[in-house]
Amino acid sequence: MVPVGMRTVKTAVAVGLGVFIAQAVNLQSPFFVAIAAIITLQGNLVDSFGIARDRMLGTIFGALMGLGGAWLAPGNPFVVGIGVALIIYILNALKWNRAIVISSVVFVSMMVGYREDPSPIDSLHRVLDTLVGIVVAVVVNFAISRPYSRDRVVKSATDAVLKSMSLVRKLICQQGSFPLDDIAAELDVLERELPALKKEVKLHIVRADSDKDFDKIKNQIDELYQNIFLLAQLQCSRRLNIKNSEMVNRLYQLDTTPAVKMEEEDIVFNYHLGIILDLLEELSQTFDVRGQWQNQNPGEEQAPF
Repeated sequence: MVPVGMRTVKTAVAVGLGVFIAQAVNLQSPFFVAIAAIITLQGNLVDSFGIARDRMLGTIFGALMGLGGAWLAPGNPFVVGIGVALIIYILNALKWNRAIVISSVVFVSMMVGYREDPSPIDSLHRVLDTLVGIVVAVVVNFAISRPYSRDRVVKSATDAVLKSMSLVRKLICQQGSFPLDDIAAELDVLERELPALKKEVKLHIVRADSDKDFDKIKNQIDELYQNIFLLAQLQCSRRLNIKNSEMVNRLYQLDTTPAVKMEEEDIVFNYHLGIILDLLEELSQTFDVRGQWQNQNPGEEQAPF
């Protein structure tokens, strides 16, 4: 059974609350309140604030375009098409890309659902409806299980380190499958959330971590993934050189013996393994994962690193 995510719950709350408010104060179009709430409620606070601003600008622009178009040729399909094209072109030129959708929706609604006497009041209603939806979405996102990108970055980086530890041990011991997709998924989260984390720090929503350089950490995990991927492709006996054998024994409490003679593929294997072990050691110290490793690997006598 697929779990219901918190963003789904918050979106439902924001839409329901927005429609309730629209009906309670007799707004012209609860539909636009709901649409604005759905579009605005994002996975983190920074994106919600940014999209709220863009949607509001887009709504005002679309309402003004709709007012002009309705006066010029209300309901005319040709004018509707040209108007949407102009909105896309102008907002792209202004770099308001995220405002294009809501601006086009507002414009088309005013053109197709026009009255015989279109007035600035119609535009004002569209702006007001959208504003209510935006405010409700931002408040709900802020009030319920507040989503910080920093928390997601730390969790994904920590999970990537723990998953890499388990995967490397399996590779060395030649045990089981090697689910590289799990690490790739954490990298995708880091790629998506890092820009928002930087904005959170810039806007003083969260404090900067003086002991963590997340750009460097993301690059380290990416390098870790690439080297593990290469090791998983190598078809060799997994013989360890002296340095790697000592490090593996210390980190994983394994009783490995260094090989006396090595083939060319073994040399390549140990080169990439050495990079992996060095990265794991540094990353595990950065995120202090000893306790978590013990919980996830109760069979281990001692946590690595």
